Amino acid sequence: MAKIQKSMTFSGAMIDVEEGVICEYNKDGDVAGTYQIADVLGQWDGVPNVSVTIKVSDELTGAGEKE
Repeated sequence: MAKIQKSMTFSGAMIDVEEGVICEYNKDGDVAGTYQIADVLGQWDGVPNVSVTIKVSDELTGAGEKE
């Protein structure tokens, strides 16, 4: 059976619920993009079978390394 997949990914982002935005940051810490949460979610309004994942990844320090 054929499949089509649609996804949205925000890397290095922070969610600001009070302002209603998702801010995406580049490696230098500068804002790379700002997206309205309502606009992002609105693109999925009424779409069935949606999966939602929010995750955070942090670097682990090895034994003997200072944080």
